[in-house]
Amino acid sequence: MSLPNKQSPHWHHRLFPTCDGRAARKLPRNEKMRSIKLAFLEAYFRINREVARLRTLRQAATTAQTKSRERRLLQGIEKAILAREALDQKYAARGVVAVATYREAMTVDVAFNVPRLPDPQWGVVSSSTSVRLSFPLPPRMRRP
Repeated sequence: MSLPNKQSPHWHHRLFPTCDGRAARKLPRNEKMRSIKLAFLEAYFRINREVARLRTLRQAATTAQTKSRERRLLQGIEKAILAREALDQKYAARGVVAVATYREAMTVDVAFNVPRLPDPQWGVVSSSTSVRLSFPLPPRMRRP
């Protein structure tokens, strides 16, 4: 998935959602979660764009050709939603949760619940181990 850059028309597109209440282009370049946030914003933008296309089509007269195109647009919406859900699953393990605000079926803002990660501490090593112990059961306790 390509992310929008400063020259991308997506940044200024009316369907591109805001991020935590501010324009995405104002996200600081040094923000730790910037690329993750932009990936989510792009995913929601793609959903918004497909929904807008469907609305435009539905305002037109209904014909057999319109029904076929409507089906393709609905499949496009489904594909965009599945891509956004894949992002949800990918980053949920890191504690990143994107909460969308909707207005008339369009995402207008995405608020991020990002975990506060402690600064790395030099000289501290986190580790875990596991051991499997096996004990034979006495003959009277074994299953036949």
